[in-house]
Amino acid sequence: MSRMLLVSQHREAKKWMASRYRLTSLAEVPSLTPAMVKAGDVVYVAKTLPWPILAELCGITHRVEFLISNLPRGLRGKELTAKQLKELKAYFAPLHITTHSLPLTPDVVLVTRHPGSQAWLRQRFPTAPLMEHWEEADWARVKPGTTVVGVFPPEMVRELNRRGGQFYALQFSQPVPYGVEVPLATLAEYGPHLQGYAVKTGPTYECTCCGTAFMQPHGWSCVECGGYGDYLSNPHEHLQSALVK
Repeated sequence: MSRMLLVSQHREAKKWMASRYRLTSLAEVPSLTPAMVKAGDVVYVAKTLPWPILAELCGITHRVEFLISNLPRGLRGKELTAKQLKELKAYFAPLHITTHSLPLTPDVVLVTRHPGSQAWLRQRFPTAPLMEHWEEADWARVKPGTTVVGVFPPEMVRELNRRGGQFYALQFSQPVPYGVEVPLATLAEYGPHLQGYAVKTGPTYECTCCGTAFMQPHGWSCVECGGYGDYLSNPHEHLQSALVK
């Protein structure tokens, strides 16, 4: 039996979704592991999850959708209310994450705001430019062959890949304490390493009434006939229709 699962750091995310999405039987889970997910499930991700878990989720079900919002720097990492999510015009979009082992290119850019991680990366890439935050203007420096290393959200990796760049995540073999700045001297205890990930737009869905294919979050009404089914079926590879926001 397919389910709809919401994993979120925002207490009012379900309330916001109810005001915008035509969803039924949405289950909210504070944390999520791949073992909890089945092939037909729809997973809404509104929380920072480790890249290995995201890739594994996408390997289990093709219906993994991510919260997309243009957050001002002052709100990044903070819990948002339903009103704020609405004002920010947040929406869910299907993304598909896979791993890769492409060679690192000479054009490397480091992105992380954590001092310990910055020092660890600087040891390995002593001449690479380092940014604490990625701004809209920084996309101008990306060209085919650019490698971003560090911390980057999935929707930004999708844009990086679209521009011909690639991404390596700084990740850890052991969980790092949340909210704690780990210095370089003890960072090695957590097994820091790099792993490549690629992100592309996930499959579209087909209206259960008229068969129209469209890339929209699960639960929207069809843009053609207004029809709606509890579950939109049959993933499509063509991604030409615009996302209605």
